[in-house]
Amino acid sequence: MHILIYTKSDCPYCVKTKQFLRDKNLNYNEKVIGVDITSEKFTRTIQATVPAIFIDDNFIGGYDQLMMLNTVAPEILNG
Repeated sequence: MHILIYTKSDCPYCVKTKQFLRDKNLNYNEKVIGVDITSEKFTRTIQATVPAIFIDDNFIGGYDQLMMLNTVAPEILNG
């Protein structure tokens, strides 16, 4: 499973997302807005809010959607 998350350094939901993934022992790649991608390109090509979570190139959504996925289909995040 390949997980990619777009984050901002001042985003509390980004911190919660990364902690959740670490707690589940899931590896992820992180792209920081303003460092790895410009804010303008992110909002134009991906979405307006962070975190933006992709699993195997499928857009999941943000932190709330990740928690919902963990509730309704935990097998996806449990390998």
